[in-house]
Amino acid sequence: MTAGIEPDLGPLATAYVLILVIVGPLAARWTEPAAGRLAALRARRWVPVRQRGAAQPAPDEEAVEPVQS
Repeated sequence: MTAGIEPDLGPLATAYVLILVIVGPLAARWTEPAAGRLAALRARRWVPVRQRGAAQPAPDEEAVEPVQS
């Protein structure tokens, strides 16, 4: 396919394809577990502010009282 364009490009294209044949399945196999570990690490580090012990703002009395019609 590349022989008609440039004769020196054939071996380079062949090497590229062979590298992808080897690296492609390995990358597909390792990507999902790595992404799962990264997501678990991010979820473990992220804690909502209310759970960290930060002071919660006092509720607004007008918002707490029921509205009478």
